[in-house]
Amino acid sequence: MKFFRTKYVASAALLTIGALSFAGCSAASPEPSSSGPEPGFDSSERLQIGTAEQPMVWDRSLVEAVDTLDEVATGATLAVVAVAEGSKVETISDVPFTVTSVKVKEVVHGKPSASILKIRQFGDEFNEDSQASTILSQGKTYLLSLTPFELEPGVDTGQWVLVGGVSSWEEKASGKFVNDADSPLPTVISKKQFLDSMN
Repeated sequence: MKFFRTKYVASAALLTIGALSFAGCSAASPEPSSSGPEPGFDSSERLQIGTAEQPMVWDRSLVEAVDTLDEVATGATLAVVAVAEGSKVETISDVPFTVTSVKVKEVVHGKPSASILKIRQFGDEFNEDSQASTILSQGKTYLLSLTPFELEPGVDTGQWVLVGGVSSWEEKASGKFVNDADSPLPTVISKKQFLDSMN
């Protein structure tokens, strides 16, 4: 089943309102659950998404649509060539989010704080946003344009999201990179095009 971006935003808004209502009634807030760690994640580290006061998260990257590579570049804090490693699924009020660990091969723009980044996307293998990029797949190489995921402005969560929810291109055998999101962005680009657009 596919979730469209507009449906996701509506779901996020409803769950946020519900969470605030629960907080007002001093009821227990929903806790994020996980399907369990995959390779690439330290089992001692639990990805905390949301707080007791606001357990639902709001992916601004899915709200601020981008239509051109120039807009992607403008919205990017970081751009990298990276290989997807392990991933895990977090759920909040039955809404799935996949967090994938990626190993940076090349930095195109910005300064990453680590060689392993955690990329957060709405959905899982069964539920995806058809207007966003497909969930990153282990072992595949991608061009990624990223911005920090923040629950509160300026507060680091240690996770990143794709600019516009659509700015990932998967490397193919031809050497070209393909974007499968339902968006106005170029479907096929070369690495050089990506590098030029980010600089």
